[in-house]
Amino acid sequence: MKKWMLYLCVGVLSVGMTACGNKRNDADTSTDSSQQETSAIQDSTESDTAGSVENDNTPGDTETGWSEEMSALRDAVVAELGEDYWPDMPIPAEMLEMNYGLTSDMYVDYMGESPMISANVDTLLIVKPAEGQADAVEEALQNYRTDQVENSLQYPMNVPKVQGSIVERVGDYVCFVLLGADVEAAAEQGEEAAVAYSQKQNQRAIDAIKAAIDQ
Repeated sequence: MKKWMLYLCVGVLSVGMTACGNKRNDADTSTDSSQQETSAIQDSTESDTAGSVENDNTPGDTETGWSEEMSALRDAVVAELGEDYWPDMPIPAEMLEMNYGLTSDMYVDYMGESPMISANVDTLLIVKPAEGQADAVEEALQNYRTDQVENSLQYPMNVPKVQGSIVERVGDYVCFVLLGADVEAAAEQGEEAAVAYSQKQNQRAIDAIKAAIDQ
C-alpha cells in the first residue's frame, strides 16, 4: 500500500514538472519570436530611413517648384547654349524680393537659376508678371541690373558679363539674362570685346525663349 502511494506521488510530480517545462519552453519560444519580429521591424525602419536620406541628397534630385511652362522656357535656353549655360542652382521665391525687389503680388509664375559657386555670376530669371505689374517687374529688374553694374564688386572676369546683361520683355514675360559663360578668350581682345561677346550670348538666350513661346 505504501509503495503504491509512493509510485502515485512520483507520477504526479513527474507530470507537473513536465507541464511546467513545456510552459517555460513555450514562453521562451514566444519571447524569442517577439524579439525577432521587433528586430526585423527596426531593421526595416532603419533601412527605409537610410534610403530616404540617400534619395534626398542625390545630386540633381532637387525640387525646383517650376511650372511646366517655365521649365520649357529654361530648357530652350539650355538647349541653345549647351555647355555655355552655367547656372545650376534654383533661386527660391524668398530671394526674389530680397535680391531683385520682386514682391509676391508682382508675379504669377517664375523660374530663376544662378550659380552654386559664388565666383560665377551667370543668372537666368524669367518672370510672368501679374496683371498690370509688367512695368513694375521690368523696373525692378532694371534697378537690380544697374546696381550690379555700378555698385557690385565683381571678379575681373565677371565685369564684362555683368555689363553685357539684358533685361527684356518677351511676350508675357520679363527676363533678366546674365549669361556668357567663359569670356576669357574674348577678354584677350579687350573689355569691349568681352562685353560684346556676353551680349551675344544673352541675345541667343532671349531668341531661344522667343522661339519656345512661338512654338
